[in-house]
Amino acid sequence: MAIRMAIRYRKELLEMESQKIKELKEDILNSLYHILGQHNKCAAYFCKRKNNEENRVLEAEKSGLMTEMLMLPITCASSLKVS
Repeated sequence: MAIRMAIRYRKELLEMESQKIKELKEDILNSLYHILGQHNKCAAYFCKRKNNEENRVLEAEKSGLMTEMLMLPITCASSLKVS
């Protein structure tokens, strides 16, 4: 759902296509961090931070799960080409 929201938002912006793609790529790559509670790279439109939310990124990194989970958004973002 978050990635669909990012696509919809970026598509409506009055920016050059290459800039839209660059920013969408950043949103996609950041989506997992957002889901796990780390919001320092979230775009303002994308994220309504919760003060009591636990950041589970370090836990996911230590277990090796982060590497596995990052493969999907990286694969999706890599397919976005700037022409």
